[in-house]
Amino acid sequence: MKKIILISMITSGMLLASSVTDLTTNVENEILNGVAPVINNSNVSQGHTVVSGDSTINNVQITQIKNSISETGIDSATVNQGLTQVNNGTLTKSTLDSTSDIKDSSITSESVVRQASTVVSNGTIQNVGLSSTNTIVEASVTGSSTLDQGVTIVNDGAELEDTKVTSTNGLAGIVENSSNVSQATVELNGQGSSLDGDSILTTTNTIIANIDQSEVHQARLRVGGGYKVSTLIMKETNNLIANVTGGSSVKQGGVDACAQDGGLDASDWCED
Repeated sequence: MKKIILISMITSGMLLASSVTDLTTNVENEILNGVAPVINNSNVSQGHTVVSGDSTINNVQITQIKNSISETGIDSATVNQGLTQVNNGTLTKSTLDSTSDIKDSSITSESVVRQASTVVSNGTIQNVGLSSTNTIVEASVTGSSTLDQGVTIVNDGAELEDTKVTSTNGLAGIVENSSNVSQATVELNGQGSSLDGDSILTTTNTIIANIDQSEVHQARLRVGGGYKVSTLIMKETNNLIANVTGGSSVKQGGVDACAQDGGLDASDWCED
């Protein structure tokens, strides 16, 4: 059975129709070698913000000064740093800033690591600023593991409107053995989802790595049939310094738009 570790979790929605207004927080979370030399078959979350159950978060400033993991083996585990989830709720007129780093660590055995992911499911994010700096250095991503940095997912009729997403993502190390790395990807999944208003996505993505038998995606917009994108400005800078071997796939920038029913599967990219 997987262990679950929650560090600094802000939740709105424990009661129906709850609300949080005019809240300011400053948070620092660290996992260091000796405290957790190995994270095995566990779920670890640092700086987790959840809005659910028809609740509302309004005019909130959340600053995650540091979400940090160092000298730790991540093995068959799920790790979230700076995750924002809106499920059937509303996040409005707020700012969320996070800084996340993983240093001198290995990510192995189908582990999933997400830094500053935003997931909106049948909810609304409106007039919100999401800013993140995500860094992984001297690390290995191996064994069919997944690494997401600054990924935004809009699901099941959700709306992302008048929102500014700014992310700086960096990876230095090794990516191999059927692993997958995504930096600053935006996905619209589920009929009726929309990304509109005057939304701006600004990203800087850098990878310095040996990439072998793996997939890397930097700054891509993925939209399925029947989904709406309007008045979206994307500003992206993608840097790659790498040895790419073993039939690996690297994609920088671009838009995937296809009429595939039921949304897009993470392993099934539309044709360019």
